[in-house]
Amino acid sequence: MNAPTVLRDLALFLSSVLGIYNILIWIRILFSWIQLPGQMRGTQQEGPIITFIGKIVDPFLNMFKGVRGLSTKTIDFSPLLAFALLSIVKSLLQIYGQTGSLTLAVTVALILQTLYSYMISPFFVIFIILLVVRLYFCYRRTPTTIAMARGLETIIGGLLNFVQKTFFGSRGVANKTLIIASLIFTVVLYVLVRIGFVYLIHYIAYL
Repeated sequence: MNAPTVLRDLALFLSSVLGIYNILIWIRILFSWIQLPGQMRGTQQEGPIITFIGKIVDPFLNMFKGVRGLSTKTIDFSPLLAFALLSIVKSLLQIYGQTGSLTLAVTVALILQTLYSYMISPFFVIFIILLVVRLYFCYRRTPTTIAMARGLETIIGGLLNFVQKTFFGSRGVANKTLIIASLIFTVVLYVLVRIGFVYLIHYIAYL
């Protein structure tokens, strides 16, 4: 039996509110990367509008900052988890508002699809990009690119070590060879994971 109209309307309203909240989070993140007019470099001074938005969204974003494995010294991935959670709740409310019902299969499939789209896929894409940039630095060695390469290896070093131990063992290989092997491994794994999630989500959704 479908839910009462008032509950469906409430679900659609809350879904719209979460959509607006999602936009506010994007604004907050984007302006944290941009120096505002009149803002002194290196200070935390913000305009009144951004400060107000921060009071609304920062408590939610801060909930995910302590999650292990989502941040490094240079990159913080925790907002991805925040966006994933918002997207799941928003989509569930939207489905409930439009259909008046929710099934366990649809809910699980939606959660898996969202986690893949917001967490797993971005991780693969980011690491593929970083590996391509690191490979480029192998062919263009200058004091600047050498310093930048060292910075990149603080992020991708774990992956490089894994590929070294898994495919080369204790045998020494050239840095360029290791990076190419890591890039191939990451791309192949990305494709396999994507295929696996597509089939899993399709299977669960039609249970």
